[in-house]
Amino acid sequence: MSKKQTPDKWAKYELLDEFGLLAPDYLKHAIHRYSWEDRFNLILDLINDFREPKESRFYVVKLVPSQLCYLLPNIRVSNPADVDELRNTFLNLDPKYEEVWFCKTIIDSKSFSVAGRIVIDKRMGDSAHTIEQVWRCSPRLLQEFGKDFPFPYMMATRPGWGWRFRVQNIYIPESSTISGNSLIEDLGLSMRSIYQHRERLVLLEEFLFDCGCDAISIEYKIEGANLQFIDWDTHQDRHVLRCWNDRKLNV
Repeated sequence: MSKKQTPDKWAKYELLDEFGLLAPDYLKHAIHRYSWEDRFNLILDLINDFREPKESRFYVVKLVPSQLCYLLPNIRVSNPADVDELRNTFLNLDPKYEEVWFCKTIIDSKSFSVAGRIVIDKRMGDSAHTIEQVWRCSPRLLQEFGKDFPFPYMMATRPGWGWRFRVQNIYIPESSTISGNSLIEDLGLSMRSIYQHRERLVLLEEFLFDCGCDAISIEYKIEGANLQFIDWDTHQDRHVLRCWNDRKLNV
């Protein structure tokens, strides 16, 4: 892929890497990155991946402008028919994007598969941490939670790192056979796994608050025993990236 300006979204991933919150080579292997001119090569790679007999999975394709840090246009691809729709989208979109990426999520029923976010707002006292988690889907779908949501969902709060969470909302769609107790147990497993990275997460948290953020969000997903932190968000991400560049220059 020919390199132009590094998109802000990619710089956000690099910041996670700088704080030691990405597995080695995560960016190389988990996020498949193409220039906008090479976007149809992404189509070919998705088709080839669907041909291989594997566990159930879906893909999230991101359309990436150079200067947008969050809520990038996303397209979910769950089957070969979705690939045809994606091709039509690529043909009809205005060329305002720099790159296009895809990443894969395993959703096999035999594998533990959850995703979520922890929103940290120290002004909220006993609810300084708000945790939302979904099962077998992308954390991006948290933005769409509401009536007729097709996936299990849970929201909990706690005062901070190390505290037990308090369940505020459990949602189970009619099509699901999972129980509320199972969701609570799964969230406990997720939080224990995340807690093992507490020191690095606190360093990231302190840096983001030092940049003047009022609240921050950390996104994660867990497939089997594999935890990945996949994003962070604030209301002023570009300011945070400038702070980070200034910090590196002054080291």
